[in-house]
Amino acid sequence: NHFPRLPNGTLQSAILVNTYSHMLGHLAELYGKLGEPARGFDLQEEGAARTIEADPSPNNKGVTLYNLACVYGTAGNATRAAELLRQAFPLRPDLKEFSKQDTDFDKVRGAPEFQALYAN
Repeated sequence: NHFPRLPNGTLQSAILVNTYSHMLGHLAELYGKLGEPARGFDLQEEGAARTIEADPSPNNKGVTLYNLACVYGTAGNATRAAELLRQAFPLRPDLKEFSKQDTDFDKVRGAPEFQALYAN
């Protein structure tokens, strides 16, 4: 906790989320534009696994799973987005309320599996 202004107070978490993961998002988007969206999803999944491996703290794991859910939400995959959010919310309960307005989930917001996240 040497960097109190950074998420979770660690420089490692800030680098993982703001650089590595962000860059992978752009590469995945490029794969989609090149007609290979599956490669983009695979890249995002692998990147999330490596990010969690590097920092398995609940804060980082929750944010990483949430961000991966956003990828699937923007692609319209409600099943995978909801699956990831079910894993992320217990680790980062604050993200549950935020997700209700997150535009990354606009395409899947009406899906039953997404609605079930908020039933309780």
